[in-house]
Amino acid sequence: MQGKVLNIDKQIREGVQCLKNGGIVGFPTETVFGLGAKADDVDAVAKVYSVKSRPQGHPLILHLSKLDEASDWVEEIPRAAHKLAKAFWPGPLTLVLKAKSNVANHFSGNLETIAIRVPSHSIARALIIGLGSGIVAPSANRFGRLSPTSASDVFEELGGKVDLIIEAESCSIGIESTIVDLTEDRPVILRPGIIDQEKISMVLGEDVVERVSKTNKAPGSHPVHYAPNTPLTIVYRDQLEKFLHKDTNGLSVAVLGRSIRPQFSGAAVWQVAPTDSLPYAKNLYSLLRRLDNSGCELIAVEEPPYSGEWMAVHDRLKKSSIPKMALLEFIRNVKDKKLKNIHHGTNK
Repeated sequence: MQGKVLNIDKQIREGVQCLKNGGIVGFPTETVFGLGAKADDVDAVAKVYSVKSRPQGHPLILHLSKLDEASDWVEEIPRAAHKLAKAFWPGPLTLVLKAKSNVANHFSGNLETIAIRVPSHSIARALIIGLGSGIVAPSANRFGRLSPTSASDVFEELGGKVDLIIEAESCSIGIESTIVDLTEDRPVILRPGIIDQEKISMVLGEDVVERVSKTNKAPGSHPVHYAPNTPLTIVYRDQLEKFLHKDTNGLSVAVLGRSIRPQFSGAAVWQVAPTDSLPYAKNLYSLLRRLDNSGCELIAVEEPPYSGEWMAVHDRLKKSSIPKMALLEFIRNVKDKKLKNIHHGTNK
């Protein structure tokens, strides 16, 4: 049954049975497709890490069906967690809480904390409830690469390494959950998502800090993440024309723009993204995957607006892009290779 794709109308029972038997399952959530294993099955969780080539020090999110179930895993459920759960669960919010001392740390990155989420997607919820246990699930892709938002993306990323892939419509949100750490003196956003800082502060009635996790406490904290195979760079809108015509030295460039393609764009491929933040986020990974598969040598993303509702998009784009010096070196190396090919009578 390796790599089998289940139609959405078939019984969820097969996925539940696969998890009970120690298998791993690709399944949809409202954010992205997850690669799930039974949380207390050490071998199955190890398989998730192996299939993804994910470093052991990076924790996995524990998916539950309701907040009360967290009491089996964490020392206490603080008042702030109850407030946020009431406002946003089930939904795209992950809470980092202090783990019980007797809970195995095989999916927590050897930390004293656990990241917990209650998803809203009906299939994800059916799996958790049918299993009668929590499911740990990172995104169903190779570590550091573009997150999948469809069953076909999962198969493209991991293929027959997954025991079951549950087919469903594309994820309704399209980017990963907001992660809030509740183990410090004040709440800290470790990863931005569509539930933004303003919404969280309003529910809690206090200011919330937003900062990058430096201890791998949050999934997605690696400096290079969500990245296509093709090098990606972010370009200011008013500099895009110059970048395409002069700075790329003749490279074939695929552009993710926020406007209609100009008549003389200089781009080999031009994909127009939605203008509003929510549909942009929903389609971001699928659009980048399309550009990644276009055969171009470089992806250029027209920089989105800077405002609160766009912060999650900026976070994903920043982590998926290469540094400026690395970009210049890449362009130089590609140009040198082309010149050598021409010199030797080839044009590869």
